[in-house]
Amino acid sequence: MSFQLTYSQVGESHADSLKRKEARLVDSSSATLTVEDEKGHDVDIAVITEGKDGHHEIAPLGGMPMTVNGEPLRQKTRIMSGDAIQAGQLLIRYYAVMPPARQSWQSKALTGLSRLSLALLFVLQLLFMFWLPWRLSDSRLWEGSVAKQKITRAMDDTRHRVTKLLKTEDSLQARPVIKLLVSEIALDLEERSAYLRLYEEKLSRSQRRRMVADLGKLNNLLDDIENGMTFPPIPAPDIDNAVKATIDKYSK
Repeated sequence: MSFQLTYSQVGESHADSLKRKEARLVDSSSATLTVEDEKGHDVDIAVITEGKDGHHEIAPLGGMPMTVNGEPLRQKTRIMSGDAIQAGQLLIRYYAVMPPARQSWQSKALTGLSRLSLALLFVLQLLFMFWLPWRLSDSRLWEGSVAKQKITRAMDDTRHRVTKLLKTEDSLQARPVIKLLVSEIALDLEERSAYLRLYEEKLSRSQRRRMVADLGKLNNLLDDIENGMTFPPIPAPDIDNAVKATIDKYSK
């Protein structure tokens, strides 16, 4: 198990204690602590070794008196993370470097779910920022609704005109053909209204266009009626030729 040693001076000021310490990371199973004596010579004072249980022990080498957590070090002693080793004015802190904990499957699943949620949120943001405005601006999206409104408006306007003409009975009584024609237009409108109530959602574009065109023709016919346009008289039926043709058909 790795460990780290940090070096500082005993009695240093509070400001100095907050500064970054000199550190030494040890990856081997043992390490020798070396300090300088008063004459500037390197002196080995202790050795740190790893025990069978994975914990570390420190043993003095006799180069200089030293303490561990304020207690004189005279024999091999087990040290714990955070223990203070002092030799003269040098203070060494021992920290065990623990191996990273294995991540559980629950934690991995939660991490994956979080990443997936963030990715989905990002995609939705892009969707609302770019695709949705473009889709809303697409005229084809509203074409059906516009066509429905156009048909409904045309039906209402045509029905209003027919109702107005049918109420003017005095002017229509002298023109039975015109009155019959207006009545047929009113009947046609009722049939179209019933048809739209059943199949309005299923109408294709061509059917909607044809419906608008038919309503336009009916309104043109109402324009002619309101402007007093005369219609040609109904030709008399050729009864003689019809009877003759029937007799010839069944006499063969």
